[in-house]
Amino acid sequence: MEQTLKILKRNDIEPSVLPKDFDTRNKIPDWVDTPYDKNINAQTLLKLLGGDKIFAADVSRYENPDFIIDLNDPILDSSLLERFDTIVDVGTLEHIFDINSALDNIVNMLKVGGQLITIVPASNAIDHGFYSFSPTLFFDYFSVNGFCDFSCYLREGSSVVYEKKSKLYEYLNVASELPIISKSTIEVAFSARKFESVSKIIKPYQSVYKNKSEWKKSSPSELSPVYNSSREFNKIRRFSQQIKFYGGKYCPAILEFIRLKYMRSKNRNIKYIGKF
Repeated sequence: MEQTLKILKRNDIEPSVLPKDFDTRNKIPDWVDTPYDKNINAQTLLKLLGGDKIFAADVSRYENPDFIIDLNDPILDSSLLERFDTIVDVGTLEHIFDINSALDNIVNMLKVGGQLITIVPASNAIDHGFYSFSPTLFFDYFSVNGFCDFSCYLREGSSVVYEKKSKLYEYLNVASELPIISKSTIEVAFSARKFESVSKIIKPYQSVYKNKSEWKKSSPSELSPVYNSSREFNKIRRFSQQIKFYGGKYCPAILEFIRLKYMRSKNRNIKYIGKF
């Protein structure tokens, strides 16, 4: 508890007063009799941050949740639909096989005006879960399903030593490929507000392609070669042809690396915040 209060104070967050005899104990059985056993539970943290009624949901009774919910399947319990003011997911989505169903359930359980906060792995977390996620999934999905006020950050840090300081970047907008290349684990932290209920969930197309002018052509005959004949790619190719690799042979991998570096220089869609 003391460490949590220090973190809140360091970030100028005035904690709410906990009710008398509020249960702050660790709820994770695997942490019992380990150094993590002294950690507060999630309900305590959210209460300190101003939460009123706080519920935990899980697919099993392992951590004694308030609700048993399998996000793989559509939620049929009407008492859970448009019930919650805030839904917080810190590391759930990557463990759920049916991502489409899970996202639909989140949309349906959140009230209009409610806030979604999710933190999931983006890269270098092999076998941590079923999936890793790119920010474009959340931007593209929630933008067509009644959400606005997007905010997104990337955390670059150790996947082994959680206490080690991490680099934090603000993700400004969706752009083409590779905002960060790193040997460390990168997580996506995304939030959005639900401003309306949609009558039918929409499955999005990836916006980086949908927004290309070529996407809107009505027939293949109208399409010009999009990738290799682009002005940017030809510029890179001409530059790369001045360099020969491996005994006079060209190296496609080097050409691709130059292309991606060039794309990143054009699309500065992240901003370094600092180490925390």
